[in-house]
Amino acid sequence: MSTEEKIIGRVCPQCGRVLEETWKSCPYCGKDLIGTQKPSKGGRTWAIISIIFGVVSFIVFGIPLGLAAIICGAVAVTKENKLGIVGIILGVIGAVLALIILLAVF
Repeated sequence: MSTEEKIIGRVCPQCGRVLEETWKSCPYCGKDLIGTQKPSKGGRTWAIISIIFGVVSFIVFGIPLGLAAIICGAVAVTKENKLGIVGIILGVIGAVLALIILLAVF
């Protein structure tokens, strides 16, 4: 990565030229840049936390941890990290299994 890319931080996905963050399209090749921006930071952390909560919800009483996994996964998805969907699914499964076990006991 060149020094110029580090300073500006964005490259056209079509022609590879260095761009400014505020440009909506590439002035060199005309490529529309809306939707090609980098995902916001922090989404990966929320996704990992949601997966951990989801997995732990299988081991420990799962309803609270399952709900926490669902919430953290939703935050990750809003921060454009699709890995949060895994945490949501694990949280739902953990909460449902805990609910089934709880109903079977009583």
